[in-house]
Formats: sequence, C-alpha cells, structure tokens
Amino acid sequence: MYKQVLKLLVVEIPIMKLQSILLTTAAASVVALGGIATFSQSSLAQKGNRVYFCGKSSNNIPTTYARTKTGQRISVISWQKPWSDEYTPKKRCQIVSQRFQKAEERGLLDYITSEVVKKQNVICATRRYGGPCQRVLFTLRDDDKPEDVLGALFGQGYKASGTLIQSEDGSPRYYLNVNYMIDQKSKSTTELK
Repeated sequence: MYKQVLKLLVVEIPIMKLQSILLTTAAASVVALGGIATFSQSSLAQKGNRVYFCGKSSNNIPTTYARTKTGQRISVISWQKPWSDEYTPKKRCQIVSQRFQKAEERGLLDYITSEVVKKQNVICATRRYGGPCQRVLFTLRDDDKPEDVLGALFGQGYKASGTLIQSEDGSPRYYLNVNYMIDQKSKSTTELK
C-alpha cells in the first residue's frame, strides 16, 4: 500500500515542485535553528544581574567592568601590572572578566573572598558570607596580601559586615559583598556605554 501511495505522489508531483518544497523546508529549518541558537545565547547572558567584560578605561588601561541592567558600566579591576610575559594586563583582564561572568551566571558571585589553593593565595567567589571558595577568579603574586588586594579592589568600605572569619592559618578572612559594592559604585558613577 505504501508503494502505491509513493508512486501516486511521484507521478502527481512534478520533480521541480518537489525540489522547491525540499528547499523551502530546508531553509525554514535553518532559520528555526538559528533562532533557537540566538535565543539560547541571549538567555545565557541574562542569567545573572550583570554582564562582566574586559574593556579599556579612559586612560587606555585594560579594565574588568560590570554592566548593570540599567546599562551602567562599573569598573571593577584595573589591570596595570603584568603578571608575566605571557599574562599581560590585557590577557589577565580578558581571562578574569570571563571568570567573573561565569561566576555570575552560576549564581556564585555574591561575595568575594580569599583562600589558599595549591599553596597560592587566590581571590574567589562564593554564594554566602563565611562560605568556602566556590570559583577562583584570579591568583595573587607571592608578595601580595589578600586583605590588601581585596581592599584595593573595592575599597575598605565595601567589606561585608558580620563576624570576622578566621582562615585555617588563623589570619583574618574578609568577605566583600559584590552586590553592595556594585550598587554603591553605580550611585557614584555616570559612565554609560
């Protein structure tokens, strides 16, 4: 029975018309898939409250920025010193900005703190005050003190309130409230782009 129906279709539909139908179907499929891919990318970018990216400051310095939902561009870190020949300020800016964005998309960027990972001090993201390092954002040099770097990043006034947490080695461990810091900086800046 299927063979008879197929013969009927082949006989009644001219070859040119069949090619036209196939091309139209293929084109519609490509458009549909492209729409799905675009929707998926924009949904991913919308997951967090902000978008983190690397740009240049007015002084031409590579800078990690946070773009708020209102479109404000807030500077987070200015990358002025090279880490090594391989990790120039521009390259570190790009890498760390991507790490900030990933932490934001995963809901980990509520607080920033420091920790020792593989015998190196790192700055990392965590969901809660007093919580463990959940995503390494960047590694510090051997002579960098984590509390100084955190203070320089966001200013001493942005430290989260609450009891002081001690790390395993007995040193104080600071937690910075990222949402508060961005909100405060957005009130004091008018930089839009």
